[in-house]
Amino acid sequence: MNLKLKQIELRQMHQAINVKINTPKYSLDYFYRYVTDLVISEPFPSVLAEILKLPLNSPFPTRGISKIEKNYTGELGKENSFSNDLNYYWSSIAGVVSRIIKGRISEYLQEAKEILQKSFWEFHTTYKSIKEDFEEFGDVYKEFLIFEKARMLGLIYITLMDCKSFNIKSEEQ
Repeated sequence: MNLKLKQIELRQMHQAINVKINTPKYSLDYFYRYVTDLVISEPFPSVLAEILKLPLNSPFPTRGISKIEKNYTGELGKENSFSNDLNYYWSSIAGVVSRIIKGRISEYLQEAKEILQKSFWEFHTTYKSIKEDFEEFGDVYKEFLIFEKARMLGLIYITLMDCKSFNIKSEEQ
């Protein structure tokens, strides 16, 4: 019994010591240093700042997509799924942008560049008839413009990364 009480007291003392060490000031100092190191190590902060401003977490505009599919049923055919293709395209862009934000794009540059180089209409030529009237579908068009901006900013960032790594390699030679 006495041994258990001593163990409890030791645990409480250990917790008290940890509370003193891990005060908010210390954790905020660590966080501040961590963020400062990230900012200093970031090669293209202005492009990254623009990417971070984009609201890429909006819900998928299913109502607008349904209207498009309903209006263009005859032109799309049964084998094409505009909703799936657009969702896949946007999620690919979001994946690349997520890697850029997390700083994990360097080993993925070529694949990311291939994803971002073509627009949706270049990937899916069967939907060219929709492109002309696309502005009429407000919520889908608005979301489309956000992802196009993300695609272009991502492509700019990747191109700059690629040029930077090329310059580093050529200087080493």
